[in-house]
Amino acid sequence: MLAPCHGMWVGVVDGHEQITSAYCKCKYCKSRTVTRKDGIKDIQYYHEFTTFILAGPKVSFILDLEPILPGEGEITSAYRLIERVLANYPKAFSVVIGDGLYLKETVFNLLKKHHKYAIAVLKEERRQLFEEANRLSLLSEPESYRQGRTYYRVWDHSISGCWDGCAPRGCIEDEGLAPRSRFTGNRLQTA
Repeated sequence: MLAPCHGMWVGVVDGHEQITSAYCKCKYCKSRTVTRKDGIKDIQYYHEFTTFILAGPKVSFILDLEPILPGEGEITSAYRLIERVLANYPKAFSVVIGDGLYLKETVFNLLKKHHKYAIAVLKEERRQLFEEANRLSLLSEPESYRQGRTYYRVWDHSISGCWDGCAPRGCIEDEGLAPRSRFTGNRLQTA
């Protein structure tokens, strides 16, 4: 049975590539040139989709998907998908999680308009936000915990009035540490 994660229903949005062929193609195929080991270049045809997965601790399943058409990117497809999922399944989830690609004002504002929480992975490519999160982590002590053989330090920062016209509620930064390291109080000790 599908159950909530920490009391919230979670949707995961991500792009996936499917159905690759060197011979078969249709009007919805995307194409790219690939170089074989012998140096010969071939055209490869493929389909990409953005999927919306309803995720739980024990069961996850695809709720809906949207093709990424030739000439468009994952975010364009994802926006159509998220709009449709919000209309068709308005109470199915509370939180939407995506990778760093979804760290966009349009995506966050769409979810905010529908009273949903958004989580996106902050990667170093978005340097200004990445540096701001790093500076914020110097201002507070992390919460430390262990999950299995991995130790974590987590900072929960409040942010207001910044970031491309969208005001995220917060930034949670975590740091996983190797199994040979351990915390004593808030101090990291390595073995």
